[in-house]
Amino acid sequence: MTQPSVSVIGGGVIGRTCALELARAGHRVTLLTKDPVETTTSSKAAAVWFPFQAFPIDRVNAWSARTFHRLAALTEAWETTGVRMTAGTSVIRSSEADLGWLDAVPGAWVDESADARPAGALAVARATVPAIDMSRYLPWLARAGADAGVMERAATVSSVDEAEAFGDLVVVATGLETNALVSDAECYPIQGQIVRVAHPGGTVEWMEDTDRSDGHLVYVIPRIDEVVIGGTEVVGAWSTEIDMELEAAMIARAAEIMPWIADAPITSRAVGLRPGRASVRLERIGDAIHCYGHGGSGVTVSYGCAEEVVALAAL
Repeated sequence: MTQPSVSVIGGGVIGRTCALELARAGHRVTLLTKDPVETTTSSKAAAVWFPFQAFPIDRVNAWSARTFHRLAALTEAWETTGVRMTAGTSVIRSSEADLGWLDAVPGAWVDESADARPAGALAVARATVPAIDMSRYLPWLARAGADAGVMERAATVSSVDEAEAFGDLVVVATGLETNALVSDAECYPIQGQIVRVAHPGGTVEWMEDTDRSDGHLVYVIPRIDEVVIGGTEVVGAWSTEIDMELEAAMIARAAEIMPWIADAPITSRAVGLRPGRASVRLERIGDAIHCYGHGGSGVTVSYGCAEEVVALAAL
């Protein structure tokens, strides 16, 4: 039986992962994207495997578990893929915190010792997870897609119907831009600001503290040549302007945990708009497969969602 051809709208990490997996499953795939890979929202991601701002939690944890193993398999070629296993901690400040993601991480554990936890915290979760250098990973993902047969077209698509000219099925993976394509997309921005500093050398662990009583996020994510510091989660904010006062505050908060950050040279900075939604939409309606609303978990759920898209394409 001939596999249906598929057009995928969206050149971010979700769209490109879906295109890759569909091509590997035997579909003729055309990826439609108006943005070069280095200018997508995905290119601004920190990024580390860690479920964040995506719902429902049970489905997100399941997708994340599948993605963990897929990303871990890419670490052998880390210089090319940009994916490395990195140890670190997640601060636990609430007894209601979801820790289901720990089930996917070999050797992960919760440390409740007084010496381990920051002031006001109940514990920290210690885990070694994939850290993804998006400056390397996204170009690798594009090359992997091309090697698998994905045909990429630079195109601005104004409707799902327009994309049908390139495939029997259409996968909508356009993040916030889905609102212009799908009447009931219901996506909203979650603004996030980051600053990147030079890597100090040696080992830098990842750290996230996103449930602080002062409302400020703190996360530190090592890349290969730099370290990403964040951040913010401003729901409904569309601006992508850099706030220098906020940047200084982010650096100061991170330096309270890792003092070397205070004097680290800044290499770059960015503001990205995470594609939020009340729940991730992943379903097939007729000849369209909807896959968007992944919040701050795009990389973390990417392969799990793409595998489900492949299954939906076979129906």
